[in-house]
Amino acid sequence: MGRTRRVTLVEAAQVLGISKEAVRKRVSRGTLPSDVGEDGRRHVYLDAVEDVGLSGGLHGDDPRYELIATLRDQLEAEREANRENRRIIAALASRIPEIEAPSEPRESREGVDDAPDTTEPRSATEEQQ
Repeated sequence: MGRTRRVTLVEAAQVLGISKEAVRKRVSRGTLPSDVGEDGRRHVYLDAVEDVGLSGGLHGDDPRYELIATLRDQLEAEREANRENRRIIAALASRIPEIEAPSEPRESREGVDDAPDTTEPRSATEEQQ
């Protein structure tokens, strides 16, 4: 591997292309070696700084590199499909006319048999009367 370089959290964030808080989280998880200097500031150690970037320092011969590239391609395809779906929805929504309230009231069911509907069952003796 390349040489190790000791940098501040801010410098590490710039080199790695992530936020300072993300660097802090990596330090707390132990995935990024660090120490506290004489000045009281935390420093992290980066290997082969030239090769570290958004791919996390992976090279083309690492199997994870191909996986990350595939996932990035899939993500971009999904984003494009999402943009197209939003465009289609906007076009369809612009064609829907405003829904207006009906101008005439609807007929009620009571006028059909003139008897109010009851939900209680009638006994055989009540029906004979």
